Amino acid sequence: MAVILLVGTVLSIYGVLAEVPCPAVDDAYYKSPSAEWIQSGRLAIPFVQGFLPQTDRIFACYPAAFQVVLAGWFYCFGVSLHSSLAFGFSVHLIHALLVATVARELLSRHASLARYRPRYVAWFAGLTGLVQLCNLAFFDRLEELALIYLWTGWLLTAGSARPSWLAKILLQGLCLGAAGLTSPWVGVMGSVLVLFRAISGVFSPSSAQTRVQRILIAFGLRDALAIGSVSLAMALVWYNSTEAAFPGSIEDQFLGTMRHLGATQVRSDWLSQLGRLGSSFLYSPGQAPATALLLVSLLVVALRGRDQRRSIPSEVWSLLGTGIGGILVVAILRPEAYTYLGAMQMLLLPCLGVSLIEYVHESREAGSRYREQRPYRIELVRVVIVACLVFAANNVVVTAWFNATLRPEERADSVAQRLREWIPESDRVAGTARHWHVFQGRNDWREVFFSSLESHQEVLACQWLVLPKDCGRPAFIDQFELVESVRSRAPSHHTFAYDLFRRKAVKRVESANQDVSSPPIEYGR
Repeated sequence: MAVILLVGTVLSIYGVLAEVPCPAVDDAYYKSPSAEWIQSGRLAIPFVQGFLPQTDRIFACYPAAFQVVLAGWFYCFGVSLHSSLAFGFSVHLIHALLVATVARELLSRHASLARYRPRYVAWFAGLTGLVQLCNLAFFDRLEELALIYLWTGWLLTAGSARPSWLAKILLQGLCLGAAGLTSPWVGVMGSVLVLFRAISGVFSPSSAQTRVQRILIAFGLRDALAIGSVSLAMALVWYNSTEAAFPGSIEDQFLGTMRHLGATQVRSDWLSQLGRLGSSFLYSPGQAPATALLLVSLLVVALRGRDQRRSIPSEVWSLLGTGIGGILVVAILRPEAYTYLGAMQMLLLPCLGVSLIEYVHESREAGSRYREQRPYRIELVRVVIVACLVFAANNVVVTAWFNATLRPEERADSVAQRLREWIPESDRVAGTARHWHVFQGRNDWREVFFSSLESHQEVLACQWLVLPKDCGRPAFIDQFELVESVRSRAPSHHTFAYDLFRRKAVKRVESANQDVSSPPIEYGR
């Protein structure tokens, strides 16, 4: 754990100072409401006006637990790109530590490993946590914060922790509810995990239990329903309080978002579905090898026989069932949902060590002999996990490499300064999540693609348009003229380079630094 903490601290300091990773597509969608709350006193998302109703009054596209936590962070440390990155790295580091802790808990329940090679428990758990730490593909997403709540509830009621039945229900229910109010997808799959854990209790019933009690445990009707009731009560509090203050907002925004996702779903043959699912897996190439090895090894173990299946802790099978179930749902309903798929990969990751250990020997009875006669196999497991770590670390190395090659004019601070020189505070701007921190709290701004989904009027009312590199051009681009371009040789997701456009129809305002009649400025040619 100390190594994860040390590496994570160094990575966090580097990331904040170097301003990496660059804000992703949904960064403003989830973070801007928190900044809006701190700056204007309203938890709203006005930059998507034209897409959903009431967005200038309230944020109800999703439950707002993530936004409330982030607003507290912004209140303490201010609204800026550096503050936003510091929050993301803090969440990322905590999640990596919890992944390692859960992995250690699962490995300690593996009898043969704990008995013959106890030091490997710490090794394998630590390496698994480092794999998660190096995974920056899903950095700063609500899924990570939701999984933190899920793991916390799991750890508080598992292993040596033996709370009373009521305390167990309340702890898990509150954590599951917090996860669901942060990321509804993680909340739903967390409910499935709770049900699987409840069902797994029937495989080792105590002699004091009656037959009726065993049936209740088997179907998860006691613990699972009680935990679900607590989390459901939290969801109802959110729904009722939001609807009481802003009637119709959940119908307008939350259900409106779901309808939009359904309307944009691509229907195609199963080969195309598999192709999009593969692309979603490769969105996080560093974690793909670990996920593939984990699933293949546990599939082989499951086919070997009952004895070896029983040697795997029931908690592993619960996580496996939940993760595979979630992947199948994504594959069938929305294979391009890389964030949902990424959440399932992170949910499965703590099982990596146990799955590989079981894969390298053939049966439970052979465990002790395998340790004594073929010790190289457990070393092979360590080599494989280290290889997964190397693949994952490539993500960090590539990010650092491209960041080192950026020119000063395409870095975040320089870009923010330049855009603020061009654009007066009184003007309305259309932009994307890449540059949201430049305009938030300064300009009345719109997200160019969200705000133009239903109508172009919201964006055409803007005096300025800022587009990052290689993001495509909207259909109404002919209504704007290019006035400045910052070029970059780095991939688009590693640079703050932009094209700045000005609305043709608006009255031109003389800039203190640039003659409006001059041709567009280009940097980096």
